[in-house]
Amino acid sequence: MHPHLQALQADPRWFTANSDILDAAIAGAGCHFGPRGRIIRRAAAILLPAPWLLLLFMRMLGLCFCIGFCFQARRRKALSATGPSDLFVGFSAGSEAAYWARFRGIASAPIRLDQTRPTTFGEFSRTAYRPVLTMMWREAATCLAALLNTQTEPVGSRRLDYITHAIMRLPTYSFHRAWWEQVPKSRVRRVVFLTPDTPAFACIDAGVPDVMLWQHGLQKRNLIVPPFHVMETITRTEQQYYDTILTSTAVTVQSGPEQAVTSWSRSVLFASSYDSRDFRKSDFEALLREIVDFCRSEGLKVVVRLHPVEDDDFWSTRFPELVTAAPNQPFAEHLLELRPLFVISWFSTTLVEALVHNVVPITINDDGDAVLASLVVDLRQHCLMWPTDRDEIRGLMHGAAQDIQETIERLG
Repeated sequence: MHPHLQALQADPRWFTANSDILDAAIAGAGCHFGPRGRIIRRAAAILLPAPWLLLLFMRMLGLCFCIGFCFQARRRKALSATGPSDLFVGFSAGSEAAYWARFRGIASAPIRLDQTRPTTFGEFSRTAYRPVLTMMWREAATCLAALLNTQTEPVGSRRLDYITHAIMRLPTYSFHRAWWEQVPKSRVRRVVFLTPDTPAFACIDAGVPDVMLWQHGLQKRNLIVPPFHVMETITRTEQQYYDTILTSTAVTVQSGPEQAVTSWSRSVLFASSYDSRDFRKSDFEALLREIVDFCRSEGLKVVVRLHPVEDDDFWSTRFPELVTAAPNQPFAEHLLELRPLFVISWFSTTLVEALVHNVVPITINDDGDAVLASLVVDLRQHCLMWPTDRDEIRGLMHGAAQDIQETIERLG
């Protein structure tokens, strides 16, 4: 564990939980913010010599956004139920439906919340404007004082970046912290989050007694995790890693699938992804064309499974000859139905899910790719790589079932 991560994880706080800043500090590089973040950072840099003005700026921005959150939360009528419930907190993730289905199967009086939609919180329990604004006013002073006075690295040398992060996350933290403090504890039996983000910090800081994390997506090594009571990881590697650094958290691992692929069709399933600030499919178009043509020339059918939040026309315009499948069913069900020889993607959880379902995963990345290197699970050890392993992939296409099974056992 890097000393910077160790220092921050020893006292995890919402305003220092930013893995992008930590990654930049370790690499000695600049931290990249979006358009709004860059404006806030420039303003904070101007006001930094006058902390009272910086605090006023922080509070005024927080006031505007907190009022907006409260307004959204109060737009719908609250539920009339008063008994204890199990709360599931998602974040509009593409594959969230499968987690919700699992939660409903084990929960009593399950309630689904979405941390990106304040209206869902208002439907469960109303909170007044005053507690949220009071929380924001107080927390602004607390976190700014901590960030200005600490010498802990990397905060000391990246102070402006962390102040920018705090200004941007203050309204979210304040709304959620005040909401959890206002909800009668008798109405909450347990809470399950899908991401260790700011709302999870707020919930735990509010003293909610039973808060769990069900891991969604592969985790970066430099992620700052709040002190959940229980954390359930996707892989054994992640379970062992977090069991070491989260001393107050019971870390478990998800149980394996009930079914697995036992025979393979002459097909390939490509698990697509959506474009983001740091990732664009078009950057990989040449490699994609290469592997698609390679698979088709070897007699394999290529099926592209679109990501649930993917809304571009990349595949239909660049690869119109391929079959595309909408994500209308859980990925595991699609695997069992198609029985592909390979699952191909970049750095998706689907690669791990393929392996546990007895399908060979292939990642389209260079061996020195920074994203692969940043993950707790080193996909380079658990996947074949394109184009590095082209010859082995061709051999499996024409090999016996025993060859495929031996490859899966080696990668697993």
